[in-house]
Amino acid sequence: MDTLLRSKLLKTWTGLSKPDVISTLIPELNALVHSPSIILLEGDLGAGKTSFVSRFLEQVTGIKDVSSPTYSLISEYKTYKGTSVYHLDLYRLESEEELFDLGIEELLAGPYEYIIVEWADLLIPQLKEFYHLAIEKSLDTRNYQLHKVFVPLQG
Repeated sequence: MDTLLRSKLLKTWTGLSKPDVISTLIPELNALVHSPSIILLEGDLGAGKTSFVSRFLEQVTGIKDVSSPTYSLISEYKTYKGTSVYHLDLYRLESEEELFDLGIEELLAGPYEYIIVEWADLLIPQLKEFYHLAIEKSLDTRNYQLHKVFVPLQG
């Protein structure tokens, strides 16, 4: 994450197993992150970003059958309240121009309940604030760190 951004550490979870993610992480994260919110996920390939999104959306919004938007880039889901949740995977994008071609400005303008983004480096300059969830994979567990990030005004 860019060192010019201001961030506040909200919570760290260490040594969580898959059941712990459901019983501990998601309820605590849900208490810290209120919709509408943008959540940027950071983690190596195979760290569990898409698995986290699937579990989070099922528990928090009732959305099931979440899949990776690796090829579609954007997946839109409707919650039981009829609001939209967007899951983006920007791994294959190489430029901000490609980001704008996706219609990112309209998406960010809302309305939405959550926008959850994997591989979000190109998106950060378009945001004023967001949550950043770093996921680190250990042998059989994961470590998570949640920050609230504020982008300073340019000028």
